[in-house]
Amino acid sequence: MKILVDITGFLPRKAFGALTFTEGFLSQMNEDLLTNHHKVIVLTSKETINYFQNLKNLEFHEISIPANPYLRVVFLHYKISKIYNQIKPDLVFSPLEISYRSNIPSAIYIHDIVSKYYIKNYPLFNQLSNIFKWIQVKLSLKYSDLIFTPSQFTKDEILRNTKIKKPIKIIKEGRPYAAIKEIATDIDFSINNIFIPSYKAKHKPINQLVDALREIKKISPSYLNRLQLIFTGKKDTIFDDLANNISKIDDTIVIICTGFIESSEVNYIYSKAKMVLFITDYEGFGLPMIESDYFGLPIVCTEIPALKEIKNNNSIYYEQNNCVDLAEKIIYALSLQNKFQSSYQITWSNFNEQLFFHFENLIKSKFKSSKL
Repeated sequence: MKILVDITGFLPRKAFGALTFTEGFLSQMNEDLLTNHHKVIVLTSKETINYFQNLKNLEFHEISIPANPYLRVVFLHYKISKIYNQIKPDLVFSPLEISYRSNIPSAIYIHDIVSKYYIKNYPLFNQLSNIFKWIQVKLSLKYSDLIFTPSQFTKDEILRNTKIKKPIKIIKEGRPYAAIKEIATDIDFSINNIFIPSYKAKHKPINQLVDALREIKKISPSYLNRLQLIFTGKKDTIFDDLANNISKIDDTIVIICTGFIESSEVNYIYSKAKMVLFITDYEGFGLPMIESDYFGLPIVCTEIPALKEIKNNNSIYYEQNNCVDLAEKIIYALSLQNKFQSSYQITWSNFNEQLFFHFENLIKSKFKSSKL
């Protein structure tokens, strides 16, 4: 079986800090015996190929595409059929939610639909761009033979907000690799550390952290002494404004920006941190939940459906938009002395095995229907 994995819309997320989903399943696919029985071709840009250069068991097919995401989609609508004819895959899989019209069996992975559908619910979003994205997702649902999502919540959202009648399979994402690589920074892990691995998105109101720290200053200021906040991602105006507002509350708080780091370096921070903070208004899954679980760390996170669905022993939920409750939960997490026992057992290998099981069934069903 020849599988074409279309990640043409993917670039290493240097602004956000680290790779997660795409790196997880591709790295495992490179290692699994699946590649002994199936040929996996990855369609993507030169920059992404350079990042994944160690994945020797996968065949990468480079394509030059516009940097602008909207121009890229329009460009690929005209280009993609020629690429498919050249590669001649048995199935096309798009883990980045965009699928194109084709006679080849195809599957997509829909992580969530927040920025594509919740235009009125999230007025901070650029409405025109989100209308465009939502149109693309609906076309992808139309073009695809099989749809995967990471949670029952996302599946229900798709069914509720579309008229799609195709099968939707839930495949939960995998826990991280154990590989750990020490990161070269000035992080002092001897003091209390809060790791914030994901915060640069419009549905992640990180300024609630500022309000929560202000509350901690009122009710229990000792917790701000010897406190260190670790953010992934590059320094930019978002980070600078956040750091400036935090410093106004207490200038003794140490604020670290790691820049772009590899997964093994992310694991290093998880292995050393005191707790994890995940402030978000909407998620289709939430990888920080299972990453923190893997390393036994308490995670303070928003009480929303998708995060409740993957609840672990270490999950500490705060009421959405309630910064007093958030402050109290941060204090509680920092007060914990012992690590938790990991309870999430799904690996990226499990994820890929389920993918290929459904791929094979889809190809068989398409083959049978073509014979009729």
